[in-house]
Amino acid sequence: MVRHRGRDPKIIWYEPGRHWVMAVYDEHAGKRWIAFYRSRDLKNWEFCSRIEGFYECPELFALPIEGEEGQSRWIAYAADGAYVVGQFDGQRFTVESGKHRYNFGNCFYASQTFNNVPDGRRIQIAWGRVNFPGMPFNQMMTFPVELTLRRVGGRLRLCARPVRELALLHSDRCTYGKLPLKQGQRLPLDAPGRLWHILARFSPGMAKRVGLSVRGVEVTVDVERRELRCAGQRAPLLGEMNGIELEILVDRGSIEIFAQRGAVYIPIGVLMADRPPRLEAFAVGGNGTLEELTVWRVRSIWFGD
Repeated sequence: MVRHRGRDPKIIWYEPGRHWVMAVYDEHAGKRWIAFYRSRDLKNWEFCSRIEGFYECPELFALPIEGEEGQSRWIAYAADGAYVVGQFDGQRFTVESGKHRYNFGNCFYASQTFNNVPDGRRIQIAWGRVNFPGMPFNQMMTFPVELTLRRVGGRLRLCARPVRELALLHSDRCTYGKLPLKQGQRLPLDAPGRLWHILARFSPGMAKRVGLSVRGVEVTVDVERRELRCAGQRAPLLGEMNGIELEILVDRGSIEIFAQRGAVYIPIGVLMADRPPRLEAFAVGGNGTLEELTVWRVRSIWFGD
């Protein structure tokens, strides 16, 4: 039995030590922590260590580093998703960098990941704090994403991309290529249905800003400030700005935006029921190019729409 001021245990099997590990939110000495315990039998638990500065719903897992054979790091985070990167020996977490942010949205909270996925992926789902007035349910879950760890601008960063199974919901498709975007004009684009999976690539050219208006919600890349913006949320962009790639999921209560192969993730809670199914591309402060764009209609998992 574990007696402490806290909650939300996350239990994993630590293979090198052949024991179970519990990461649990802990209130100790007037501060907030993730505490680590170990057990051989899931009944008797031994306290091992703590790391400070985390609140609710802890997570703990290891990820291989993309492009670095045999290298991996451990990730720890709590409810707000801010994470640290480091080493874990089954008893103590040694922080190497962080806290870092990888999600910059307005509705993301208390995410958890699945253990022991058969193909080894680390799949995460978060609580989407979006209210749906008049509905017989409370809020929502975000789209499942696959988490990876790679170097972005030379630094290890957690990245998120929609799971590949999303393609099972794809229906009608529209594709475009090499469309000029004139300063100050909005280019209307056909998009099937009302729920979408969008892949877009821009060359900003002389434009200061490029982006998409998605059912009236603007997703903007500010080239000068090197940031991605949507609905008052902002996220810094790293690396080259000559080619800008966006992936966007449009649901009934959210827009989830991914950039730079998932290094930037902005889940936005926004109700779509009264918004027209209109998609437009734009450039501001100069001309740019929409190099290519694909829009799939996404079928509901519950209904045919």
